[in-house]
Amino acid sequence: MREPAIRKAVPEDCQALTELEFVSRHAAFLEMYGSGLGEPDRQELLSRWERKLAGRKFLVLMAFYDGDPAGYINLARGDGPLCFCIAGLYVLPSRWGDGTASALMREADGVFARIAATENLRRHKAGLEMLLPATELQIIQENSRAERFYRKFGFEPTGKTEICDLGVKRIVICNMRKNWNTYGI
Repeated sequence: MREPAIRKAVPEDCQALTELEFVSRHAAFLEMYGSGLGEPDRQELLSRWERKLAGRKFLVLMAFYDGDPAGYINLARGDGPLCFCIAGLYVLPSRWGDGTASALMREADGVFARIAATENLRRHKAGLEMLLPATELQIIQENSRAERFYRKFGFEPTGKTEICDLGVKRIVICNMRKNWNTYGI
């Protein structure tokens, strides 16, 4: 299976990121609930992407096949010194199951591992205790496809949930976490 080209998103990618998220979320909601309820407004998504890519809190990696966007993963720092967060992973429905999401996850793991190694090397040189990294994310409870996917990459449910009100439906958001077993150095 052919691997996608992966690169960091730039401000010029805002429209493509908006469409990727809109189309993927719509398909996932159809699969889970039989409707597009809770569908985001495209203009609102575009504005959010413009703000995100203008700031420095997030790293967004995009997957491409022959120059066409196929998916993205949104990476951020979590709560804690070596806690990372996957703030979103969206792949076009036509690419579900073809390895695109897995390629994005492997790339994210590499980014997190490099950051963890650099931080732990700094801590080691300063005589500080090294820290085990962890990665966190949230999924919709009914999204069994996402849960199966993330379990393949070592994520487990934490038991922590929260309710999100979409106006027409309340959904349960579940936290998942992967504790790494390496210090990264």
